[in-house]
Amino acid sequence: MNFQNLVDYCQWKQIDVFEGCTVPEPFDIEKVKNEIMKRCGLLRPVYAEPEVFKGLTKMWFDSNQWNFEHLSKIVLANYSPIENVYESDHYQTRHTGTDKRALGGSDVDTLSGKDTVTDGSQTAHDVSAFNSSTYQPSSVDKNSGDIDTKYGKKDTLEYGKTDDFTHGHIETYDRLRHGNIGVTTNDQLITEELTLLEKFNPYDWIAAKFERENFLQIY
Repeated sequence: MNFQNLVDYCQWKQIDVFEGCTVPEPFDIEKVKNEIMKRCGLLRPVYAEPEVFKGLTKMWFDSNQWNFEHLSKIVLANYSPIENVYESDHYQTRHTGTDKRALGGSDVDTLSGKDTVTDGSQTAHDVSAFNSSTYQPSSVDKNSGDIDTKYGKKDTLEYGKTDDFTHGHIETYDRLRHGNIGVTTNDQLITEELTLLEKFNPYDWIAAKFERENFLQIY
């Protein structure tokens, strides 16, 4: 049988050349098949036998899973079309080791000497004469002595303590910076986003790659 193109391959014994082929989320394998058929249905496969082409198609999808997964990350990327800078920093400061403080020696507090208090006061005793309301001095008591307080106390404070402080903690800092740095206006960013959406279709990208690697580029 003369197989001219991919449609012929699929019609031969109702063969499903994409049997067992998978793509990661968020892509749909049925949409991938439809896009390939739309793009390559009338092209001649590199491999002449339908069964061989079917097996190699499965191998092609398996070997390109990494590309599909990377493509899915691009499609699912969470970003703002009016921002052109996004920076995320993560810092960690690790504290380790031990600090020691040893207290040694002694402090001596010695109290010596004396305090002297001199009392030079006097006390007068007055009496009144008979039938008189006037008091007259009778006698005087005089104090003329020193009172001494002597000190001879010694206080001793001895040190023999060691303080340990062990470090073993981690300090973490996170910083996020995003926005428009000002070199491009929001209108320009939106226009570029719309241009990208118009030009890029992930299903078309997969189909184009499949075409380049599995079909003769002769029309």
